[in-house]
Amino acid sequence: MLGLLTVGAAVTFAVVAVRYQPGPPTVPDQAILHLDFGSPILEKPQQGVFGSAGGATMADIVFALDKARTDERIVGVVATMTGAPLSVAQAQEISDAVGAFRRAGKFSLVFAEDLG
Repeated sequence: MLGLLTVGAAVTFAVVAVRYQPGPPTVPDQAILHLDFGSPILEKPQQGVFGSAGGATMADIVFALDKARTDERIVGVVATMTGAPLSVAQAQEISDAVGAFRRAGKFSLVFAEDLG
């Protein structure tokens, strides 16, 4: 009886998980990409006990800017600098990606309370 209840619970969980799975995110027309530099940028993904430990990598940021550059729905990018340390190499790579974004005719803005 316990086995039957366990199998029933597992099947119910699987059906609920599949049925209520969120769909792909939608991007409205005239969207703005927001980059939040509030935590350090990783050079490679960190692995935790249960998979990726989170945090954007440099490749993620450059890829997002490149995709947004060619996406007609994205009209600009806004970056928020909130104290995360950036190396000179990271700053240059992001600057190059934003430059390509701007050459596509899109705007870019940066907000920072303190650059010291």
